[in-house]
Amino acid sequence: MDPGSVTLWLNRLTTGDREALGPLWERYYERVVSLARTRLRRLDVRAADEEDVAASAFYQFYRSAADNGFARLENRDDLWQVLAVLTGRKALDYHKYESRGKRRGGGGELPVEVAGGGGDPAAATLAADEVQILFERLPDDQAREVARLKLECHSNKEIADRLGCTVRTVTRRLALIRSIWGGACP
Repeated sequence: MDPGSVTLWLNRLTTGDREALGPLWERYYERVVSLARTRLRRLDVRAADEEDVAASAFYQFYRSAADNGFARLENRDDLWQVLAVLTGRKALDYHKYESRGKRRGGGGELPVEVAGGGGDPAAATLAADEVQILFERLPDDQAREVARLKLECHSNKEIADRLGCTVRTVTRRLALIRSIWGGACP
């Protein structure tokens, strides 16, 4: 198999080799950004950041691939289908988030913002490592799931419905996450 093969990188990634994400990022990042831009335009999102959408889609891809979360991920065609679906979902999530009138950085509900790597695979790997460290600081799986869903721009009600708990529980968990992560960030 060609060492530059997408199939080889996918195999390495699904066996836990995080270094395999770099070549996939380099090969697909601009294409995912372009797709995100197109999807966001169709949704008529005015102040869209297609790079954030693309980085979020890649982050979800990485997490799921590392956990063998895809039934079929064997070649470049499978990879593009996965990235296209994730990007479409992230663009829609972004649109929903913006439509609710909440803005990042203005006291919005996201406990932390995962910054895009701007096309730099080393920065993407570093960001993924930092996020992993933050998630490991959380006390249990429920807190990690609440944080993951919030980072994907789900509302507190949507999170409560998914986890089978009350909105108040989600709100308390988010406050705990903010306090833990607030002490972890400079």
